[in-house]
Amino acid sequence: MDHHGLYEDLFHPGTIDWSRTSILDVGSGPISMFEEFAPAQADITPVDPLGEGYNQLVPVKKFPIQVSMPDRQYSLVACLNCLDHMDAPEQLVEYMAPRLTPGGTAWFYCNIGQPYDPILHPQNFRFWDLTFMIGRHFEIERCGLVREMRLFPYAWWAVCRSRSSEGSSATRQALHLAVCAVTFARFHLLRALVKGAKLIGLRRFLEPELRF
Repeated sequence: MDHHGLYEDLFHPGTIDWSRTSILDVGSGPISMFEEFAPAQADITPVDPLGEGYNQLVPVKKFPIQVSMPDRQYSLVACLNCLDHMDAPEQLVEYMAPRLTPGGTAWFYCNIGQPYDPILHPQNFRFWDLTFMIGRHFEIERCGLVREMRLFPYAWWAVCRSRSSEGSSATRQALHLAVCAVTFARFHLLRALVKGAKLIGLRRFLEPELRF
């Protein structure tokens, strides 16, 4: 699936001042998502452990993929569609945290509730897992859930700042969890209504893309 439309809606990468922003794109895949938006002179470092193979697969691009994180700080750190594919996701998040400048911004996007697969999805995250994990290393400013299609799958997203010495307050964390819980319940209610309509023979009245 092409996530770029969702990333634009959630993070607004088109509004970045490329002359003043340094970016670390963690788990970039074959082509960094910033390739579409940023000029070639932008300070962008895509990182992926499969970087060598990705650079051979797509040799012509503005921002070649590196296989390890440079020992420097960035004003924006992005980790998009990555954590659920890792065996040790919190280890990566912990490694990312000191690479964000004080006052910098971090973006996270991760699928939740995916069927376990030892190769593709070794992590079956719930939204509370990610809220607690990211909150241990970053200050979550806002987060939420989105649907990638009309009914599912779901993904958790967050915009964060570098973590203060005091850490996240329990009240703020509870608010983030409550916002996600309400959205999660609304998503499941819609799925239940669609399923109920099918069970009582009303499938033909649903929109075509919901009749599967």
